[in-house]
Amino acid sequence: SPRVAGCAWGCFGSRVVSGLILGRILAGVTVLIGGTFFAYLVFPPIAWLEQRGWPRWLAIATVYVALGLLLGGIFAFLGPRIAFESRTLGQDFPGLLTQARDSIVGANNSLLSSVPLEARESAANLVDQLVVQLQTQAGAFAGQALKIALSVASVITALIIIPVLAAYIILD
Repeated sequence: SPRVAGCAWGCFGSRVVSGLILGRILAGVTVLIGGTFFAYLVFPPIAWLEQRGWPRWLAIATVYVALGLLLGGIFAFLGPRIAFESRTLGQDFPGLLTQARDSIVGANNSLLSSVPLEARESAANLVDQLVVQLQTQAGAFAGQALKIALSVASVITALIIIPVLAAYIILD
């Protein structure tokens, strides 16, 4: 009946509109919740410095600088190591796949020697197919890497906005 169809379309439309509205305000709500949580986390050292006679603005600045130096030191230590390991994996990956294929097919492996040769060759063919698929999907992987980079940029932006909001919350 037209009345039921109209009601169904109205319910569907209201859900779509409310979903769009909630999607728009979700980023703002996330920043507000994150800022409040961050303010809650950094308030104890700020209060401790204030009890020792420091002005609030100086206590906030000191805690933020200390956190920045701590996180910067961690990233300065871990960043080059992660980059080195990623490069090494990229260079060694074809050799690792070849070793995996050879160890699957090779009869010298005591663990796989009881497996029939046809099954081992089938497993080796699966490894070869994996290599071919990785080579053909390299463009898609690069696209995913770009999406990941954009997500990281938005997280970094949030990590800048949240402490600034928390500083305003603490200053009040």
